[in-house]
Amino acid sequence: MTRSRTAASPRSRGSAAEYSAVLDTPRVVVPLGGMIVSGAMLAAGLTLRRLREDAEQARPTIEARLCLGLSAHEAFLPHQ
Repeated sequence: MTRSRTAASPRSRGSAAEYSAVLDTPRVVVPLGGMIVSGAMLAAGLTLRRLREDAEQARPTIEARLCLGLSAHEAFLPHQ
């Protein structure tokens, strides 16, 4: 019968060097890196979607500001 590694098991209590060695393996780094990149892409997508929706709602105001001679940056600035 094999023992599972649990918090109470003396085999599971490793040093910090052992944990850093495990974190350096591609088996850990690749999925972790993928999760980080995935989270960043999701955040960027949500931000751009929200920015587009806000611009669509404020389109008449932005166009009026452009007609008054403001630059595109100045016309859109209150809606960022």
